[in-house]
Amino acid sequence: MSRRRGRTGGEVRGPNSALTEFLRGQGISANEIRARHLERQEQRLAMEALGARGEEQGVEAENREEDLENEVRARAEAEKRRNRKRKRGESDSDDEDDEDFVDTEGGGAGGAGGPGRLRSRRRRQTDRNEEELALDGVDNCAQCKCRFTVTVYTTQTADGKVLCRKCSASSKEKKSADAAQLAVRRQRKKLAEALLDGKDLLTIPSLQDQCIATVVKYIDDVEALGDIGAINLQKISRIMTRNRRLTPVILKLFLDPLSRDIELWDCSSLTHDSLQSIASFCPHLEKLVLGMCGQLKNENLLYYATNLPNLKSIYLDGPFLINKETWITFFEAVGPRLEEFHVRSTHRIDEEVIANLVINCPNLTHLTFHRLSNIKGNTAIHLIADLAHLEHLELSYLGDDYSQAGTGPPPVRPVTVEEEVGRDMDETPEVQVQPVAEDPVDVVAVGDPDAEDLTVVTDDAIVAILNKVGSQLKTLILDGCSALTDRTITAGIRPCCGELTTLSLTLLDQITDEAVADLFTDWTINPGLVKVSFRRCIGLGDSAIEALVDHSRDTLVDLDLNSLQFVTSRGLSALKGTPNLTTIDLGFVRSTDDRIVEALDRSCPHLARVEVYGAPKVTAACRITPGRKLIGRQSDTI
Repeated sequence: MSRRRGRTGGEVRGPNSALTEFLRGQGISANEIRARHLERQEQRLAMEALGARGEEQGVEAENREEDLENEVRARAEAEKRRNRKRKRGESDSDDEDDEDFVDTEGGGAGGAGGPGRLRSRRRRQTDRNEEELALDGVDNCAQCKCRFTVTVYTTQTADGKVLCRKCSASSKEKKSADAAQLAVRRQRKKLAEALLDGKDLLTIPSLQDQCIATVVKYIDDVEALGDIGAINLQKISRIMTRNRRLTPVILKLFLDPLSRDIELWDCSSLTHDSLQSIASFCPHLEKLVLGMCGQLKNENLLYYATNLPNLKSIYLDGPFLINKETWITFFEAVGPRLEEFHVRSTHRIDEEVIANLVINCPNLTHLTFHRLSNIKGNTAIHLIADLAHLEHLELSYLGDDYSQAGTGPPPVRPVTVEEEVGRDMDETPEVQVQPVAEDPVDVVAVGDPDAEDLTVVTDDAIVAILNKVGSQLKTLILDGCSALTDRTITAGIRPCCGELTTLSLTLLDQITDEAVADLFTDWTINPGLVKVSFRRCIGLGDSAIEALVDHSRDTLVDLDLNSLQFVTSRGLSALKGTPNLTTIDLGFVRSTDDRIVEALDRSCPHLARVEVYGAPKVTAACRITPGRKLIGRQSDTI
């Protein structure tokens, strides 16, 4: 059917699409659309002049919705007609021209590229822009209170109010500044955490470290670690335990039948069956480290003894479920092949267990007893002298705190409310001080000659041990053995420990400055110490530090002088020029100041870490070499 039309009434008509015919049939023409547009524009100008919203806005919204509904209805009808024509096989090329404009005023045909189509496109674009500009009309700025036209690009506040362009820009700048400040604060906190952990965020991590970090991040999705090497496996294990993410499922990733050693420093989330599987999947283990193993049971330990024939070293922290009989059976099973035994934080080991250890495991080279509260008396400690191959010995915090004679004053009975109220400004009532004793058998009265001495580590025991095995000892740790006096130093360490490299005497408050100075003066049998800890040995002063530096200046690497209140700047100045000193703790040494720290920084080429907690004289003006860590300065904030 031809679409040609003759001239009627002077009008010039072009080819009409189905949509045009439909709109004409509905009584919709271009003149009406133009009239409505001009009407809306006049209403908008009137609203801007009045500066308020009126009923015209509602009328405009109704007109806009009506136009939109008509357009949607027209397009739907045109789509139906095109579908019917396609079914009949007719060409619908003319239907594609849905936007032809009919110029009733003789403007020419609206063909492709004609002026009619260009005008229609400009009008449609103008309509869209005008609708955006008139979205909400005119409103007041929430900050400067000026009136402005609201568009879709206007910024809104959290409570729904609007901001003008100027205030919006300033608000965005403020948000950017706050975000930058927050990022700086996070970075500063991250650096502080890394500083405490001994890390260096300024260096670029290696590709290997980045791969390990990625594996740890997605460890829940890893099915097998593969052949990554024992060192990388230990790194991943340490990271997992530090993050408390070691579970029975993740444990399977570390169990390899060819493994020789396994280190699991946090077993608090592992079950009895998971701990049992270690020996099942790794029968060739020689070294086993289980930290925080409170769920380790008797059956697990006996299973290790029988199913790990190559076991030579075992480290257990917190195995408080293992009873005395199981310990004895374990020592009898492993026998002479056990070379290293480290146990910490348990109350099930007593004198009988230690005696069986010494008898059944005579080839021990490393022995650690840490916080064993059930040992009474020093009889068992004397037996350690029979371990002829001993090289590393740690006896720290043994026995009950209240069962050690000479470890401090007895507890004082609290003053009652009546006694406190009865006190007068001029007269204080006498309150009888009595020791608090829940178990009278375990309490030792200081100075009572008839009372049983329950001190675990004594001078006699240590001197007896050092006289037998001291010549081969390389490590001696006696932390918390506060009953020890100068006799341990003069009669034990000085004449016997010629191979000693590590000495830790933390909390030995009865040793004196003169005894320690005599130890290092002309100590010719010992070439020098590498690691020394005099932490909280409150009786030491400048003489001990000067003698230590004179003796071990070329070998000293790690030094702990925390809480030595009698050390002055003279003793600290003696540390200058220590060539291999890497780490030093000067916390709560009140004489530490900026000058001392800067002098150590200049004169110690390998110094990497200095701790100054509780040293108020170290200020923000103290400058050290970039890359070295100064930890604990009071002026540093996160």
